Amino acid sequence: MRVAKKGFSLIELMIAMAIMCIIAAIALALLMVDPRKSANEAAAIATVRTIISAERIYALTESPRGYAPVDHLVELKYLDETFTASEKSGYTYTFSTDGQQFSVVAKPQNDKTGRRSFYGDETGLIRWRPGSGGAGPEDPPIGAGAP
Repeated sequence: MRVAKKGFSLIELMIAMAIMCIIAAIALALLMVDPRKSANEAAAIATVRTIISAERIYALTESPRGYAPVDHLVELKYLDETFTASEKSGYTYTFSTDGQQFSVVAKPQNDKTGRRSFYGDETGLIRWRPGSGGAGPEDPPIGAGAP
């Protein structure tokens, strides 16, 4: 009487592993379209968020002065020196304030450094627009609409 073999043969396991590797490669290719662009965009959002926070803290602690230029925030140590550069992580930053309002715009330097532009102001919302044209107050906030 023969005893039935249990388990899989080596060739069956190798075929299964090959199929899983192909599926994993396809999934990674879809998920990681361009990791450098994604990292640059995340850095741009973090920079805009940090500037918004510094402006709000300044406005609360230095009242009734309102908002200050970024250079002044760096001078008073609300921000570190890296924020004085107008270019950072593949993005170009433009700051403006009139004392009562402020805005910061982050635009990708070219199509290889980012897919979206970002805008932040005293409302605390960060808004985005596809491309390098520069986002503004009329654009949708992050989290609304397509990423």
